[in-house]
Amino acid sequence: MSASCCCPTNLRRSSPRSPRTRRRIRSSSSSRPTSSPSAASRPVRTGRTRTAERDCGRLPVADPAPTPGALLFDLDGTMLETDPMHAAVFAELFAERGQKIDEAYYMANIHGRLNREIFGDFFPGEDAAALADEKEARFRERLGTEAAPMAGLPALIERAQAAGWKLAVVTNAPGPNAEAMLSAIGQRQHFDTIVLGDDCPRGKPDPYPYAEAMRRLGVPAEHCVAFEDSRAGVASAAGAGALVAGVRSALDDAALKAAGAAVTIADFEDPALEFALDRLNGATA
Repeated sequence: MSASCCCPTNLRRSSPRSPRTRRRIRSSSSSRPTSSPSAASRPVRTGRTRTAERDCGRLPVADPAPTPGALLFDLDGTMLETDPMHAAVFAELFAERGQKIDEAYYMANIHGRLNREIFGDFFPGEDAAALADEKEARFRERLGTEAAPMAGLPALIERAQAAGWKLAVVTNAPGPNAEAMLSAIGQRQHFDTIVLGDDCPRGKPDPYPYAEAMRRLGVPAEHCVAFEDSRAGVASAAGAGALVAGVRSALDDAALKAAGAAVTIADFEDPALEFALDRLNGATA
């Protein structure tokens, strides 16, 4: 056999690589740059990843907190029957000054207005504030310490508390009168706020008193129901955006609706009350 039969190429193929050579080869291959630098940092989206993302999209989303509802009450003639007492006191004061008025005149020209406006108009030469104080002192004497609330009122307040509805009084009455009336019917402790005529730069029929009650309660107008018995009060509440239920203690259905009431009720046991309360269905604290 000649020496030419031992080919150097065959020798190189069959000879094993040294450990040092293998390490050098691995090192050079691992340091080889990728074809796209951004691809190295891009997350790999596997089928499992897409399934997880799809399932996450099905997770329940918490509903926003429901907006609370509110009941806004006028006081005189709405929460209790006081118009005959007010009319009698005004008649006394007018008679002492040589003017005779009856209940019809009272309802047409005095009912629902602020005292300072009434006495300023009728007796401009006298101190309107002093006359107002005298009138209300006489009214409180007639009221006494106990009075009957309007039928169905305690049950409605209890229902409102169970539903989480907020409660406010919005009245043109001065503070001492409001406190006396609420205490007399045993309902003072249930109300979140009381807006008095003296608190407001503009009284009823301006919307300001009811808008102020909504602001204090933190309840938007579309979640408010107001109860009123006078033209001025209905106009005030409706102007502020509340749904108004007119109470027919002094005015009839036509007069209250002409002023802006959406519905009228005889008292708080009237089935028509539910029409107004439907506005608050689902409104809770």
